Amino acid sequence: MPLSQSLADGLNAFEAETTDYEVKTTPQLHYLVRCLNTQGTNDPYGTPTEVGYYEKMATAFKQLMQGKKKQSRLTADCANGVGAPKLAELMKYIGDDHLEIRIVNSDIHNPKKLNFQVPVPRFFTI
Repeated sequence: MPLSQSLADGLNAFEAETTDYEVKTTPQLHYLVRCLNTQGTNDPYGTPTEVGYYEKMATAFKQLMQGKKKQSRLTADCANGVGAPKLAELMKYIGDDHLEIRIVNSDIHNPKKLNFQVPVPRFFTI
């Protein structure tokens, strides 16, 4: 990833303290930032790790679904992006007894497939 390496090189040139959290989804990044910003406060948001994210989201989902009928299978089109393996990992924490997800378009190894044939949103003004 040339862009992230350039950023790291620039920060290192200024001897800035950095942490590489590797590839994450946007919601995972938001979670990490909130966790880090609330560490050491009276109300810390959670553990600033990917596992912490999965545990928090799975716990919240299970609480939401408590006492409710299992939903029908959901198909998630991940547009061949990073969300595919991250969703598969999250499902290990949620489990099939709460929700069954079929992940489609999960080829993250071919950059040419990223967002391939994803409908472009159209905006109209009146």
